[in-house]
Amino acid sequence: MESRLRETVGCPADASVLGGGAVVEGDGARDHHTVLRESAPGDSPWASQWLVALSNNDSQQHTVGIYAVCVSPKPSGYWIVRKDHYMVAGDFWRGPTPCLQTTVIVGGGMAVVNAGHADFGTTIQETAPGVIPVSSSWTMAMRNGPAGYDLATYAVCMDMPPGYEILRKEFTI
Repeated sequence: MESRLRETVGCPADASVLGGGAVVEGDGARDHHTVLRESAPGDSPWASQWLVALSNNDSQQHTVGIYAVCVSPKPSGYWIVRKDHYMVAGDFWRGPTPCLQTTVIVGGGMAVVNAGHADFGTTIQETAPGVIPVSSSWTMAMRNGPAGYDLATYAVCMDMPPGYEILRKEFTI
C-alpha cells in the first residue's frame, strides 16, 4: 500500500520561515518505509510556509508531523535564494545553492516546480549546510523520478546572528 502526502505548514502572518521538515510521529526508531520527496520553503524571496512531500511505502498508515521553524520579525538580511534545475528522467544532481555574499545559511531544501501535487518520484539524498562552522550555502543531492521535471533548490539566508555556528557529527552506516 503506497500513499503520498504533499502539504505545507505556515508560520503566523508576521513571521518568516527559517527551516522545516517532517517526522513519523510516535512509532519509535524503526524503518517506517517512508521516502522524503520534497522539503523546501515556500516561494522565494520571502516565505512564511514550509512544503513537504513524502511517500509511505509501508503496509500500515503512519502519523506524520510537518514542521516549519518560524521567526518574527523578519531577521536582518533575510532572503530565500532559489536555483532552478531541469532534470531528465532518472537524473541525479548534487551541489550548493549559495546565499548572498554578506549573509549566512539558516536552512534550505528542494521542491518540484509548478507541477501540482502528484508523486513525482523524486528523492532527497542529502540536505545540509555547506562548510562548517560558518556557511553561506545549502547543499542538496537529489534523484529525479521517471519523468523530466524542473526542480528548485533553496537557500534560506540572513545576516549572521550572534552565536551563529554550524555543528556536525559523523556516523558510519
